[in-house]
Amino acid sequence: AINRIGFDRYVDRMVLSPGYANEQRWKALVRVTEAVMDRANKLGHAGTPLPQVQWAELPLLTELPPRYVQSSRVLVDGHTERLRGFRSCIVVSSAAIDRFNEIRDSIVIINGDIPRLTSVYNSLIICTGDVAPISTLRSSVVLAVGHFDGSTGAQNSLVQARKMVRNPSGEANVFVNLGKAPDGDANKYIQTDQSPLGALRMFAPEMLGATMKLTGGEAVVESVTDKSPLAIAGVRKNDAVLAIEQNKWSTEDEFRVLLRKKSAQPTMALTIRRGDKEMTLNVKFVE
Repeated sequence: AINRIGFDRYVDRMVLSPGYANEQRWKALVRVTEAVMDRANKLGHAGTPLPQVQWAELPLLTELPPRYVQSSRVLVDGHTERLRGFRSCIVVSSAAIDRFNEIRDSIVIINGDIPRLTSVYNSLIICTGDVAPISTLRSSVVLAVGHFDGSTGAQNSLVQARKMVRNPSGEANVFVNLGKAPDGDANKYIQTDQSPLGALRMFAPEMLGATMKLTGGEAVVESVTDKSPLAIAGVRKNDAVLAIEQNKWSTEDEFRVLLRKKSAQPTMALTIRRGDKEMTLNVKFVE
């Protein structure tokens, strides 16, 4: 069910859709992290097992205090104020969490970027943006859809990212789909289709039942699937989507993120042009 709607959209729905984050969906999210770690271990990850976070027994936080967050389930739409870090937590955020220093014995899932960190120990990080430099990385798995700026002290960890900005230092690490190992390197570099990130299907507009082509700040509908939420709302082939909840975009990535976040809520308003007429269509998402 998670990959059917997109892993990152599922994260958004957990945070943004009232009542969505019930115990069943928390359990489904944890099962996905277990599948990710299983792939990491099959590739030779030498670190410790998945952090033993007893998530079902943890209190839920929807606001973060300016200190260490310990032994909690965290569900937030990003955070910009300073805090110390996370210990023995499962953290789910639909936007970037800025200005913290440490992750320890935790599962952290963020739709957005991760800031520069002092240390990460025995943790799993899944990030749909970029990961800034991590000074000390130990026995952890870091998965970034974007770039990873490297670590000056990585050991017994697995990293997968689109690109590594700096050459890594450390030993006994596994780097997945990040190119060949330099001669004499103490780390493993693996090219594989069975990567940890490969277990996660990220959101695409087609998951809502339509294919679209972006041209000049508009998204032209090329096809609509019968009985999909967009079809039921009245979206037709050749309609031009002009705005989503009155928000516009300038790049394809901005469009995808905007559509993903707005469609994570129970309803979404699309401003479209059909021929020479503009209209608003209300799309409903029923579980």
